[in-house]
Amino acid sequence: MKAKKFTLVLLFLTLTVLSVGAWKAFSDNSELNRLKDQLAGENGRIAELEQVIDEASKKTEETLDILTKGIARRKEEAETAEASLENKKQQLESQQGALSLKEDEREKVALDTQETRKEIAAVKKEIEHARGRLVTLSTSLPAMENKISGLTVSIGNEEQRELERKQALTSYEVITNVYKQHFTLTLSE
Repeated sequence: MKAKKFTLVLLFLTLTVLSVGAWKAFSDNSELNRLKDQLAGENGRIAELEQVIDEASKKTEETLDILTKGIARRKEEAETAEASLENKKQQLESQQGALSLKEDEREKVALDTQETRKEIAAVKKEIEHARGRLVTLSTSLPAMENKISGLTVSIGNEEQRELERKQALTSYEVITNVYKQHFTLTLSE
């Protein structure tokens, strides 16, 4: 019964660990996809900004001052976006490393699960073997009970015989004492 409870607890713990690992892996994967989409958006924005810069350089001298201010502002935004992008790339690399670790952990959990399943199979075999022995004992139990009752009757008979012999010895002792008294009285007269 304890082994069955232990097996169930062990199975429950294994399933819980697997569920948490799977949830974490899917969570990390969705975060990775989100960051990839955001990175693609930022790359598109950078390309768009570079195109605007090229078009602005082709325009006339009159609008050069206005465009220079716009370009400077957009360059600043692009640098900020690039710094942000670099930061996000670093975060992405960090998360990819963490994801790699999670995948290693998941593989380890899968191996542990296989080992646990093997152990469960071994326990099941032991249980079946124990059930077979129980059936054997259950079938031989009535014969043992018959032997025990026969031995109990034999013991009772032997106890009765011993009691009879003790009574006979007690009677013999009484008779011997009567003879001794008679002999003593006969000799003293």
